[in-house]
Amino acid sequence: MNTIYIKNDKQVSGKNLLDHLRTMDLDLIAPCGGKGLCGKCMVKILMGPSVLSTPYSENEVISQEEWIKGYRLACRIEIQEDLEVQLMETYSGRANILTDGYYSASLDPLVKKRYFQIDKPDIEDQRADTDRIESIANGIDILDIDLIKELSYTLNRFDYKVTLAYTNDEIISIEGGDTAHDCYGLALDIGTTTIAGVLINLNTGEELGVYSSINPQKQYGDDVISRIDYTMENKHGLKKLSSLLVQEINRMLTYFENQYHIRKNNIYHLNLVGNTIMIHMLVGAPVGQIAASPFNPVFTRLKDVKAVELGIDTYDKALVTSLPLSAGYIGADTLSCITACGMAQEQELSLMIDIGTNGEIALGNQDKIVTCATAAGPAFEGGHIECGMGGVRGAINTVKVDEHGLK
Repeated sequence: MNTIYIKNDKQVSGKNLLDHLRTMDLDLIAPCGGKGLCGKCMVKILMGPSVLSTPYSENEVISQEEWIKGYRLACRIEIQEDLEVQLMETYSGRANILTDGYYSASLDPLVKKRYFQIDKPDIEDQRADTDRIESIANGIDILDIDLIKELSYTLNRFDYKVTLAYTNDEIISIEGGDTAHDCYGLALDIGTTTIAGVLINLNTGEELGVYSSINPQKQYGDDVISRIDYTMENKHGLKKLSSLLVQEINRMLTYFENQYHIRKNNIYHLNLVGNTIMIHMLVGAPVGQIAASPFNPVFTRLKDVKAVELGIDTYDKALVTSLPLSAGYIGADTLSCITACGMAQEQELSLMIDIGTNGEIALGNQDKIVTCATAAGPAFEGGHIECGMGGVRGAINTVKVDEHGLK
């Protein structure tokens, strides 16, 4: 258990204790988002005379015995004096996240790399450097002004031997020498509760490594509605929740770089799945309108977004894309499940069920697929219920009976 000393100075005076603790990157548990309903942000006040001397106010989440011992809800304390606070528990390092799986697909990456030895200019061939590059790339354009400004320098320094990273529409990188073997992508699943990423060699399709973590937004609420409320009730709420996702993705990229001895700058494509709200929050798009009828999203697909625009710490012109989003609560994760199980190619009816914090169901075949969503988290992840918890340390996942009794 962590013990935190908080000095009541100008920076913190009058602040909500939970909000202040959140600024310390402690990954606090607050499933209800700080509404005083779940009791999970309980702390023990070790020093704080006025907080400790307040009379017991009867409620459903703190017993009178706990109150007498100094237990309080962090979301219900306004900092007005020096406090010494003992934290009960945090999320860090607690979750068991399933990342194993198998899927077979043909290799056709969005970004490809190829090495070229280009004809040097002479009196008979006075083409511009951009024309020279675009001709060997079958007419694919160099659209980025930074690449154009550096082009002549790169060509001359490397004796007109360069490697191009390109899509069907645009050359996104021009590198000196032969670097075609260094071409990586990242498949990202941004879930409400967990985040998982797979590092992929785009030349071979090989999965090199997996990273998983708790979604750091959980301290602002277990469910998407609590997080939407936070963005609407706090001036910089959306920016904060967006930055948490970007920071976690950057931690993932650093892990892959260190663990698999690659350069982050050689990751050229990040492809996302996730529910509609998570994808919106990542890019900083407003989500308030999704919470109420008619539940319309701002967009249904990310296209041609560059990593630098989102603050993602990889090659700055790397593409960030998503599978299409279907509706306010049916996102790219549902579409990826439909695609992976092949139900859209079958004549027989299939039922696909995705049980997560958001639960989705898809029913249909090659002619038509209908989908719906609901909040499955309370039932399956222990939210807002007296008995139960998520798949974290301390949860019972196996029961055995032998001659010695129950284990």
